[in-house]
Amino acid sequence: MRPLLLIPLALAACTPSTSDPDPVVDTCLDADRLQTADGTVSCADQGRWCDAATAACVDPWRLGSPTFAACDTGSDNLLATKAATYQERADHLHVHPDLGWMMGVELPAEADPATATWEDVVTWQRGANDGLWSSLYLASQAFRAASTTGTEHDAAVQTVRAMLVAERERMDVSGVQGNLVRTYVKPGIDGLACPADDAEYRADVEKDDDRWMRVREDGCLTWLPTEGDAWVVSDVCPGTDFAGWCFRDNTSKDEYAGHMFALGAVLKLVDDPTSVDLARELVRDVVVSLLDHDLTMYDPDGRRTEHGDFSPALGLGFNAAFSLAFFTIGDAVLDDPRVSLAKQCFTGERTGDDCPTFEPGVDLPFTSVLHLNAVHLDANDCLANDNNASMFLLSLVDLLWWETDPTLRATYQATLTDIWTADNLRALGLRENAWYDLFWAAFKDLGPAGDGPAFDAVSEAACGLTAFPVDEVRREVPPSTEPQLCLDRLDRPMGAVPRGPDERCLEAFVWWKDQYVLRGCAAEPTIVEPPADYLLPYWMGRYFGFFDPTW
Repeated sequence: MRPLLLIPLALAACTPSTSDPDPVVDTCLDADRLQTADGTVSCADQGRWCDAATAACVDPWRLGSPTFAACDTGSDNLLATKAATYQERADHLHVHPDLGWMMGVELPAEADPATATWEDVVTWQRGANDGLWSSLYLASQAFRAASTTGTEHDAAVQTVRAMLVAERERMDVSGVQGNLVRTYVKPGIDGLACPADDAEYRADVEKDDDRWMRVREDGCLTWLPTEGDAWVVSDVCPGTDFAGWCFRDNTSKDEYAGHMFALGAVLKLVDDPTSVDLARELVRDVVVSLLDHDLTMYDPDGRRTEHGDFSPALGLGFNAAFSLAFFTIGDAVLDDPRVSLAKQCFTGERTGDDCPTFEPGVDLPFTSVLHLNAVHLDANDCLANDNNASMFLLSLVDLLWWETDPTLRATYQATLTDIWTADNLRALGLRENAWYDLFWAAFKDLGPAGDGPAFDAVSEAACGLTAFPVDEVRREVPPSTEPQLCLDRLDRPMGAVPRGPDERCLEAFVWWKDQYVLRGCAAEPTIVEPPADYLLPYWMGRYFGFFDPTW
C-alpha cells in the first residue's frame, strides 16, 4: 500500500489561487453611479454627480475640479484683503456683543470708521428688515466656517453661535412660535432704545404698517388698540426675562427668506453641535407653525401679518417656492412625520386624503405653479419687484441645495434657468449682480447634460467684488447719466444698464436692491452700512471653490 501524501496545511493555505478576483477599485460606472468595494452608490440620489477623475460622488460645482480666473482689472485691490478688513469691522463695530446681530451704525463726526468699535456708536441704525440683513451676515459666517481652518474657522463658529442665540431671542420675544420679528430692542444697549412716542405702539387698523409691542414687567405683551388710550394687556407672555424689551410687529416673508437660507447654511456647513442644535430648533418652530396656521404667520395680536402668507393661494409660484423650500429643509433635518408628509404632498411625491388641506385655491403639488412666479413681468421688467427676485432666488437655492430627488431637482433647475435667461432687459443673468452670479455658478445644471461651469458668471462676480468700495461709509453718488428707460413700481426713474456697487448709493445689502435706479444720493460720512453684502458673496465664492484664497 502506498503511503498517503500529506501536504502541510500551512503550505496549502499559502498557495495562490488564479481564480481570486482582483480587488475592486472605486470607479464611476456612469455620471450617476459610483462602484465601490461595498457595492454601487447612487450619486444622483445624493444630489451629486460621479466625478471620474476622483472616483467619488461630488457636489455639482466640484465636478471636474474646474479652475476659475481672477478679475483681470490690473487692480491690486485683493478680494482677500478687503474681506479681512470688512470682517474686522463686522466683528468690532457692527455686532454689539450683548446684542448678537448686525446693524449699520452712526458714529461721532470725529471717529475713524477704520478703527471705531461698537463702544463708539452714537446710534444703531435699526430698520424694518434688520432680521433679514442680519441673517445674511449669519449665512456669510457659516460659509466662512466651512472655508477656513484654525483660528479663522474658530472665530466664525463663535460668531455663528452668538448670532443663533440672537435668532432664538428674535423669535422668543414675540411669544409666538415661529414668529421671527423684524427688529427688537433689549435694555442696556447704548444708542438703541424702544420708541418713546406712545403712537408707535398703536395697532394699525389695516395691518399694513409696522407697529411696536413691548413686554411689561410681568412678562406679558402690551400695545395700544386702534382706538382709545387703554393699553391692551395680552395673554401672550414671552416671560419676565424679556421685561422691558420691545419689538416691531408685522413680520414679512422677505425676513424668512433670509432666516431660512441662513439656518440651512448653518446646518449644511458648520461643524459645531451647539450651532446645529440651535438652527434645527428654529427650523422646527418655523415649519411647525406654518403647518398649524395654514402656511401663514400670525402676530401676537392674533392677526395675520401683511406679508406673512406662504400659501400658493396668494402668490402662486412665488409663495409655492417658499413653502417647498422651508419644508424640504425641514424634512431633511427634522424627525417629524407631519413635516415629511407635508413636504411629500407639496412636491407630489405623495397624494391622497392624508395630505394637508388648506384654504380654497391651493392645489397640490406646489411644483406645478413654480413657473407662475412673476419675477419678470414684461420686456422691460420695470414694474417687477427686485425684493421678490431676491426672495425667489433664495428659495430656489434652498431647494437645489437640499433636494436630492433627480426629478424634483430638474424642475427646480429649469425654474432657475427660466428666471436667469428670461427674454427681457432685466433677466437675472443680465444684472451684473455678484451675489446672483455665484448662486447661478453653484446651482445651474452642472451635470453631464449641462453646458459646463459658469466661468463668465464667476469672473463677473469677482470683478463685482473687486469694484466694491473699500468701506461702506455713505458717500456722495451722482445720478446716473444713462437715459431713462421707464419708471419702476415706486415711480423712480430707471435705466437700461445695471450700475456697479461702486456707482450706487450704499444701502444695507446692495445686491438685494434694484441696480437700475438712476438716482444719486448725498454723503453722510457718519453713517456706516453693515458689510454683509461684501462678506456673503466673498465667503460663498471661497466655499464653492470659485475664488482662490490668494485673490
